Amino acid sequence: MYTASLAALAVGLTSWWVWPYFSGSETQIFSEMKACVRSSNGPSFTDKHPRPSSTPSAGELLVKVRAAAINPVDYKLPKMMLGPVMGLDFAGVVEAVPATESVFKVGDEVYGGTSGSMAEYAMCKTASMALKPKDLSFEEAAALPTAYITGLQGLRDKGALQEGDKVLVIGASGG
Repeated sequence: MYTASLAALAVGLTSWWVWPYFSGSETQIFSEMKACVRSSNGPSFTDKHPRPSSTPSAGELLVKVRAAAINPVDYKLPKMMLGPVMGLDFAGVVEAVPATESVFKVGDEVYGGTSGSMAEYAMCKTASMALKPKDLSFEEAAALPTAYITGLQGLRDKGALQEGDKVLVIGASGG
């Protein structure tokens, strides 16, 4: 009985792994993309990372990433906290939306934050993104989210900056 169950499991797993390569299937479940992933030796690049599903859930969008930014938090926090793909900040074009989405549509240029932005595609929460300003490039928009929020929190929340206050910024080189 044990041998038969083990054999059935082996056949099932083998067919699951082999089927897409021999069936000519181009299903989203088995498609791959390029990504910068966290490994035990540091960041590494692959073109075999699984692509997110093309059917986002409510409150999510599938975005084709055109630019991504890297910040110290991206390489200082471990894989178990941020996931296998590096990056938090992105700018790109909406590829797929759920039927319930009313703010964003396919083709919109967007930017924001999501875990795993250093890949060709990212599944993003609508609450963590916005339409990209037309006068910003994708690269400029991708550089904003973490750096902007860090500056805002430092000035407003920790520095207690009020309207009309003056600030002298020295050495704003980032990092």
